[in-house]
Amino acid sequence: GPVLPVFISANAVTLVGETPQAEVASVTFVAGAVSMNVTLQNFTIRPGGSVLTAGSNPIGLVIDGLTFNAPASPAINLTGVNPIVRNCRFVDPAGDVIWVFAGLNAQIYGNQVSDAGAAGNALVRLWTPYSGLQLYNNQFNYLRQLFTDNTFTLTNGVIRDNRGGVLGQGAAPPPPLTPCIGLNGGSTNVEVLNNVFSYTGAGVQGIVGNGANVTVRGNQITAVLAGVGDAIAFSGANWTVENNTIDLRLGGGANAITVAPGAVNAVLTGNT
Repeated sequence: GPVLPVFISANAVTLVGETPQAEVASVTFVAGAVSMNVTLQNFTIRPGGSVLTAGSNPIGLVIDGLTFNAPASPAINLTGVNPIVRNCRFVDPAGDVIWVFAGLNAQIYGNQVSDAGAAGNALVRLWTPYSGLQLYNNQFNYLRQLFTDNTFTLTNGVIRDNRGGVLGQGAAPPPPLTPCIGLNGGSTNVEVLNNVFSYTGAGVQGIVGNGANVTVRGNQITAVLAGVGDAIAFSGANWTVENNTIDLRLGGGANAITVAPGAVNAVLTGNT
């Protein structure tokens, strides 16, 4: 039979695939409905599909173990309070994987992005000031960015233990100097810990920010092409940059760490 879209406006809904290969065209939360305790689990979103929560404000949404084959951009448009996206697989995404549009305290972990190719943009992109994001234990390859605050402010966030291959992929789009982890919206009270990635592309940078009270610790950053930008660069107050391992042997003159004008009370220690 035909593969149909699903629309949700009720509470306490659990949608589970009979097998992981069971297909749904898309899942849309009805605008204006505040759905509580909805779980989407163990099925496949067909090519061009997505999970859309914009216009709704679900509470306690769990997206667990879904497979997105060649999904739309974004594959997930995430709003709501305390949402969880975990153990999902995104294959050949058409652009950004997850947009965070509203709400707070999202947890995004244990997901895998593969075969992104030239179209893969950001794993997570903010479209609003946001508090409480936790982005951890995800695997990726050939995306442009792991995370960007998109010039919005992330507060009280943690980006940790994400591991993958190459980020950056070239200068446009997004434009030159686009960082692999971007905190350029004045993001504050953020920890960037123990992430492992390589980066490429003319002018592409590793971890960049201009907010306050940011800790960058234990990351492994490797340049894989001459002409890339700095591995870490910041201009905010009270940054701690410590115990990071930076390999620029193929970086063609890029700086390991740039402390830019506007930086105050920076602590740099134990970086190699």
